[in-house]
Parts: sequence; structure tokens; C-alpha cells
Amino acid sequence: MVLAVNSDEETIGYVLYRRNGSVGYIDKIAVAEQQRQQGVGRALLQHALAHLRAQRAESVCLYVEAERKVARHLYESAGFTIQAHRPDYYRPGRDAYVMSLTWI
Repeated sequence: MVLAVNSDEETIGYVLYRRNGSVGYIDKIAVAEQQRQQGVGRALLQHALAHLRAQRAESVCLYVEAERKVARHLYESAGFTIQAHRPDYYRPGRDAYVMSLTWI
């Protein structure tokens, strides 16, 4: 896990990621509501991707709620593409997209 903190030592975001063999996984990115749209999420994502690549991950996978258009745009701008749709993944009526990024 990587935390992002501000000058007041307050946690403003975090990213949870891991690697299993040649595949990296972004399990969660969260940014405090008042800190959104300021590049915190992008910085956390880029840190995780750089670390996974340094660990020789060949691809990275994540799930994102289908309705979270801002999050999807962030992932797409980093090179992720939608690979699958998972209806009712989070609960009835809350679908997910499986997104992946491949370096090799």
C-alpha cells in the first residue's frame, strides 16, 4: 500500500496493489473527496504501475465500477482497455468492467 499525505500529515489517498507471477493487480485507489481532480489518483496509479513494472509484471488488471466514468477515464489515459463486463459484480445493479494494461 502507498499513502498520499498532504503538508498537514493528513492521508489524502492510497493505492493497494500486488503482483502474482507476471500479472499485477490494482486492488483499490481511493482519494479524499476534497482532494479529487488534483492529480492525486493519477500519481498513485503511476507509482503503482512503475513499481509493478520494476517487479517485472507483464500486465496489470483491475476492476472498476461501470458508472465511475472519471475513474475509467483515468485508467484509459494510462493505457488500460476494457476486457470484460461483469453484471451485478458489486451488488445488484452495480456492474464492473475488467480493465487491463499489457506491456509485453
